[in-house]
Amino acid sequence: MNNGSISDKLILVVKDARQDLSKLLNALQLAEYIVLVVQNELDSWTFAKSTQPSFIILDIMMSKMKGWEICQRLKNSPETKQISLILINSSVDIINKVAQLNWKNVDCIAQVSEPADVINLIKTRSQLIAETTSSNNQDSLISNYQLEVANSHLPDSERDLESFAALVSHDLQAPLRSLTMFTELLVREYQDDLNEGAKKYLERISKSGSRMQTLIANLLAYSRAGKSEQTWVMVDLNQVLHQVTENLHSAIAKSHAKITAGSLPELLINPTEITQLLQNLLENAIKFCGDRSPEIAISVSKQQQKWLFAIADNGIGIAAEFQLQIFQVFKKLHPEDIYSGTGIGLSICQKIVERYGGEIWVESTLGKGSTFYFTIPINAFSPQTNAGMKR
Repeated sequence: MNNGSISDKLILVVKDARQDLSKLLNALQLAEYIVLVVQNELDSWTFAKSTQPSFIILDIMMSKMKGWEICQRLKNSPETKQISLILINSSVDIINKVAQLNWKNVDCIAQVSEPADVINLIKTRSQLIAETTSSNNQDSLISNYQLEVANSHLPDSERDLESFAALVSHDLQAPLRSLTMFTELLVREYQDDLNEGAKKYLERISKSGSRMQTLIANLLAYSRAGKSEQTWVMVDLNQVLHQVTENLHSAIAKSHAKITAGSLPELLINPTEITQLLQNLLENAIKFCGDRSPEIAISVSKQQQKWLFAIADNGIGIAAEFQLQIFQVFKKLHPEDIYSGTGIGLSICQKIVERYGGEIWVESTLGKGSTFYFTIPINAFSPQTNAGMKR
């Protein structure tokens, strides 16, 4: 494979439509590959050259891109000709062309019926390259060893949190579900025999159980933030924002919230994480609106090598002494009976932003609203970013 521990796990997928590729993407993720999806000609060339993936999976029969021309450019360029290519949806004509050109490290597949076939092909081709290029193989082993050593020195607190999150998920969720279920059964089956005091106690037990379940779910979400599936896609943030507002439709309608946004850029990023980041920030802006209808403005500006995002609201604001504390896990500024929540949402936002080498902060005046800022590097996809990803 290519030199470098990140490149050894990187698969570049070039395809203009993703709906029929989901099984393959899932299989690649389960096999612990880092997946970078690009959907236009310029990106396919740019990212192949800059990231030097181990393999490129290229759909030859695309509606919006000329797969064969991309293939020719990749194999005729000194910067990319050594990268292994897997051409999917190959016709007999394409297979014959590849054979006549005598290209190295190019495999053709008529169609992707079983993702396991592609995974096996990647592994077989990798083994052949390793066997025939002993020096590269040695460099790869050293790089992988260095990466394992680096990963073994994760902070103890992070490893402990992951272990604890897994423990509570397994050992606490089941008894909590039982507690909630039997409390509901008591109320339903014996409500005529219970006085008002007993009903009130049972209601408190039920609410506490439900809150504990939410707390555990959010703790798990926090422990996994920044470690989602290793898929990178060029994402149009305007479409992401549309999806987020759809997800928050009920809260927006109930609060009569007004959300405005300028033109947002495209980012090469994990789509799940950027969606969660925007949704958490908008959800807070809607929730902490006080007695007024939320007015939320989203803007972005380009600053040197990063995008600066701003989400401004007209809500209750945050006192200066608490503006750093709100990003701490479980930090809540308001009682549960006034504003529900577990105090994990902003901590998750911070983990996601920091994963990409960005920063997040807030500027606010109590009673006059808040503006949450976060930055994402324009070239967020890099070996430094991926070195901390879940292996």
